[in-house]
Amino acid sequence: MEIQTAIHIQPESYTGPRIQKGETSGRTQPAAPVALRPEISPDKEEKENTGSSTTLARLTPAQMRMLSELKSRDQEVRAHEQAHVAAGGGHVSGGIRYDYQKGPDGRMYAIGGEVSIDVSPVPGDPEATARKMEQVRRAALAPMDPSPQDRNVATRATMIRSDALQEIALMQMEERQNQAVKEGKAEEKPYGHTEIHPGSFFSIQA
Repeated sequence: MEIQTAIHIQPESYTGPRIQKGETSGRTQPAAPVALRPEISPDKEEKENTGSSTTLARLTPAQMRMLSELKSRDQEVRAHEQAHVAAGGGHVSGGIRYDYQKGPDGRMYAIGGEVSIDVSPVPGDPEATARKMEQVRRAALAPMDPSPQDRNVATRATMIRSDALQEIALMQMEERQNQAVKEGKAEEKPYGHTEIHPGSFFSIQA
């Protein structure tokens, strides 16, 4: 079975305003306007997200509804990806990557995101592989609302873990068989010639 070294997991596609689901990649794809950037520092993000009360006062009811949905989506996306990272530990690589959209208030909101998680077996160590895949499975299902992609990752990790456990069981069985053979040889007595004297009696059983 071909195993990728890392696969991406992300939240459910956004169903809010001006966002559409990509047709080929399976990732959440925002409609224009959009900014695709790596994760930025909290200080920089805070500066970019600084809106004014004057701007908010000028928003229409429709824009206010859109803003509310963007804020809700932003919180959902960040909580989702942080759950993956917290549970995945060292098996998560590259950090979180967010897709941003500029709201009607001029602030940037996360509307999609993904993390890369390592699902490759540990070469020559089925026990380590089993432990790793269990953590990967937990990381994939860590969010409160795992996406279909998250569940696919969890299923894949479960299958790899099952293969590793079967390999462990086979190794243990072979070890027991080898031990039994060694113990059997140790109990064998060396064959020797027994001298028979006249008048000696032996018990012979059929």
